[in-house]
Amino acid sequence: MYIRRHAENALQAILSGDKVGIILGARQVGKTTLVEHVLQSGPGAGEGSGQGAVFLNLDIEVDKARFRAAAALAPADGLRSLGNPAVLAIDEAQRLPEAARIIKGWHDARLPAKLLLLGSSSLNLLDQAAESLTGRNRKLVLPPLLFSETLATQVWAGGGAAPDHLCAHFVPQLRAFLMQRLAFGSYPEVVTSDRPAQLLRDLSSDYLWKDVLQSGLVKTPDLIKRGVQARYRRLVGELVHRRGRQAQCPARLAGGTVLLAHAGAVGGRPGRETGQRSAGLRGQMVAAAGLRSGLPRCLWRGG
Repeated sequence: MYIRRHAENALQAILSGDKVGIILGARQVGKTTLVEHVLQSGPGAGEGSGQGAVFLNLDIEVDKARFRAAAALAPADGLRSLGNPAVLAIDEAQRLPEAARIIKGWHDARLPAKLLLLGSSSLNLLDQAAESLTGRNRKLVLPPLLFSETLATQVWAGGGAAPDHLCAHFVPQLRAFLMQRLAFGSYPEVVTSDRPAQLLRDLSSDYLWKDVLQSGLVKTPDLIKRGVQARYRRLVGELVHRRGRQAQCPARLAGGTVLLAHAGAVGGRPGRETGQRSAGLRGQMVAAAGLRSGLPRCLWRGG
C-alpha cells in the first residue's frame, strides 16, 4: 500500500530543476518508494531516450561495481553504459565516499539525465556532498509519515477527509490512533503492519541502533538505553501527574521496550534537552514519537 506523501510536490520540483537532488532521511522512511512513485506517476513518466529511471543501491556490491565501472569512463559513455536513463538514482550514496564527486563531474558535463543521491546516514552524505556539490544541489529531508499522512490508512478517516470533519465526528478514533502512533511511531511499514511491535523491534535492532552507534555521538548501547529511560520516566511522570488515572494506558505504552527503543532512536540525542521544554508535555511526546506535524487541532485542546 502506497501512502501519499506531502513531500511529493517538493520532489517534483527537484526533478523539474537543473540541480542534483539529494534525498535524505532515516532508513525505512520511504525515500526509494517516494522517488519510484513520483517517477511512475508524475509528468513525463516513461519519457526519455533511455529506460525511464535506473536505481543503483550502493549497499549491493554488484550495483556499486556497476557505478564504479561507469565512473571510470567519460561521463557520456558512463551514462550510456547504464542504459542512458532519464533519471539516475544512487541509493545509500553514503556507502561510497567518492559518489558525490563522481556525480558532480557528470552534472558539470551537462548529461541529459536527472541525477539523484539518496542517503540514510544524512550527516555522512552531507559531509561528502558539501564541497563537491556546493551550489549544484537541492535537498529534501524526508521524515517518517506525518500524522495527516498516516490517517490515509484508516477507513473511518475517509481517505483525506478535512480535519474539521474528523474533529466533528471522529475525536475518539483520532485520540486512539494518536496513542498508537505515540507508541509505535510512523515508519510506513509499521503503520500498515498488523504486527507493529514485532516489526519495530526488528527495525530497531537491524538499523536504528547501528546507525546511532555509527554516528559516533554515542559509544555504547547501554548509554542510549539509560538516556531514553530517564527521558521517558520524566515524560510519563508528568503525564500521570496531569491526567491522573486517565493516563494509565499511555503510561503503560510509554514504559514499553518498543516505545523506548523507537523514541530514543528518532527523538533526538539521548540524555539531552532538545529545545522543546516550552512546547509542553504533549508537544514533547509527539516530537519524540516522530510525529512532525499534521495533527488536527482538536487533539491539542485541553492541554
